[in-house]
Amino acid sequence: FQGKDKFHKSVRFAQFYYIDTFILLCCGAEFHLLSFYLDTVKDDLKRYKQRSVCKLIQKFPMASTVEITSLSTVNDFYSYIVLTAGSNRALEVFDLNAGCSSAVIPEVHSRSVHQICQNK
Repeated sequence: FQGKDKFHKSVRFAQFYYIDTFILLCCGAEFHLLSFYLDTVKDDLKRYKQRSVCKLIQKFPMASTVEITSLSTVNDFYSYIVLTAGSNRALEVFDLNAGCSSAVIPEVHSRSVHQICQNK
């Protein structure tokens, strides 16, 4: 996943997801679900050839917000739940098993949320 044309805004958060199977990246008002493969072969003759790949699975837009200010998910066990907070002070719950947003809680705080913590 290289090049400037891949993301329309800068990436604010990156987090492993689903016991290091996927990567979640926040970019603007959406987060991206990416699968990845890291090539760990130690061959001095072929080390400059790029064999690691990262592939976009799906984009999930947050409803009526300008930018995602925080993202949280549990990586220690299999969980389909992703929590996002936006610049509109709303908290949105995504169920990645269903592939959609499952709940929106408006105005969870008096200011924009900058960190979400989940009990593991």
